[in-house]
Amino acid sequence: MTNSCILFCSYIMFVLLFLVPTSLLITKQIYLLLETNVSIRSLTNYFNKKQSTVLSDQFYVNLLNFYLERKKIFLSISLSELYIYSYPSQRNCVYKSLGQCYQQSGFFYIAEYYYLLYLSISNDSLSVLYSLLEIYNRLDNRAKISLVQDQISQRSGFNSFDDL
Repeated sequence: MTNSCILFCSYIMFVLLFLVPTSLLITKQIYLLLETNVSIRSLTNYFNKKQSTVLSDQFYVNLLNFYLERKKIFLSISLSELYIYSYPSQRNCVYKSLGQCYQQSGFFYIAEYYYLLYLSISNDSLSVLYSLLEIYNRLDNRAKISLVQDQISQRSGFNSFDDL
């Protein structure tokens, strides 16, 4: 009787320690596959319905995030380059996105180039300055680190005075 109780307890422990986490992992993977499938179907339907219409900024950002979440850096960069070629008036949004893509893939000099292009057009982004600061820290460029820190402190102080 005690052997069967010990056997039953060991069976329950095995189930709790191994099968439950495994089933949760499998459930999460199935959910991600279904989410990807639904996203791809909705994108396909969007392109089939609106082949000749202008793509919205929100659609571009959603598609870009879709690729970035799946670590498809090349597709993200290709999409951004296509979008900037098709809609040059939206280049400030695209430059920031390209900087993020290249920074995530480890091409820091190219990311710096796109961030600087973004700052030359739109001078109001602290997030881009923080990204540049991170790039310069990784490249160990002390002179540029101090310049970016000065700009951040100036813009932070300027923004705090605007709130008053």
